[in-house]
Amino acid sequence: MEKGRKTSKGFIIYQIVAFVFLCTTIIWNVTAASKSADQTVHMDKASIFEIVRNNASTILADIDADDFTRTMLLLASSPETPEITRTDDGVFFYCYGWGWASNTGYEGFYYVPWDGPAEIGGIMSPFPFSVQGPELIEHLEPEGEGWVWYEKQTTPGGDNVYYTEKICDCFWYYCLEY
Repeated sequence: MEKGRKTSKGFIIYQIVAFVFLCTTIIWNVTAASKSADQTVHMDKASIFEIVRNNASTILADIDADDFTRTMLLLASSPETPEITRTDDGVFFYCYGWGWASNTGYEGFYYVPWDGPAEIGGIMSPFPFSVQGPELIEHLEPEGEGWVWYEKQTTPGGDNVYYTEKICDCFWYYCLEY
């Protein structure tokens, strides 16, 4: 028998599991730290409200012209490039996102002609039901100054949350958390 260290199969598996756990913990902590840091600089709800309230006529003119150059300049303070999506229901402005995997969130605003809560254009829909337009409010609950939907209402253990709040006529803020 050779002198030296013998490594059992069980010990190797233990080392692999410990390594994976350590890597996962590091990634999770880096993500959490970056989320905390991002929250101090990102375009938050108050910023979105201020931009939309102060520039609603400019944003509406851009929507009518289907040219969002001026709106993109208004949103330039966002650390990410804003995305604008036009659907049959309205125009959706993604301003900021954070997180990783199942700890993800998105914030922005939207314009809808019926001046009521809307699904985020079916783009990032968390809803287990297919509702478009003004009928969506039947699935939401009043909360604070706005409306909310919790996935746990329809899916046991679900943790997705959709919150929307009126900014001004036909413009609404949204926060979607997965």
